[in-house]
Amino acid sequence: MMVRAAWLDACLRSIRHRLRGANYLRKWVVLGALIGVVGGLGAIAFYTALELATWFFLGFLGGYTPPSPAGEGGAPITGFSRAWALPFVVALGGLISGLLVYRFAPEAEGHGTDAAIAAYHHNPRGIRGRIPLV
Repeated sequence: MMVRAAWLDACLRSIRHRLRGANYLRKWVVLGALIGVVGGLGAIAFYTALELATWFFLGFLGGYTPPSPAGEGGAPITGFSRAWALPFVVALGGLISGLLVYRFAPEAEGHGTDAAIAAYHHNPRGIRGRIPLV
């Protein structure tokens, strides 16, 4: 584990050194591309997690297949095979999100977005890195 951390630290130092020595345009093109790649990978991960959660909670637990666009060869509108399970699925989602916030991000309780914006403006160093993920 320490070998991997040392390798990553050396790699980041090398990138930082090269960026500091680069001219203005090259530096911002590299940083913009890096931000775009990270943002794109984050969007792909979010969409995949959303699709997986929809399949598991609505499809598997709730017995409902949400319709998708017909132009994409999607599923037609169907009824609920276990309509009684949908309130339980919603309650389970609320319980899971509440436990995640309670355990990993207590400062994001309540209206999390407003609290995160206020924390950013009043104490930006007080925001932990995992808060936006939670």
